Amino acid sequence: MIAELKPCSFCQSEDIQAFDIGRTFVLYCRDCCSSGPEAGTLDEAIERWNRREKK
Repeated sequence: MIAELKPCSFCQSEDIQAFDIGRTFVLYCRDCCSSGPEAGTLDEAIERWNRREKK
């Protein structure tokens, strides 16, 4: 089950794209170009994206 995707924590954009880069997945904001941490599955990448905080 794919978790709900939160907006970008930096610019609040909802234009987020997922990339399969071989054996890992990463989410990328198409507006401000920030990316989330890599993960082994899409669900895990979404969970990690949702936990990001603006520093």
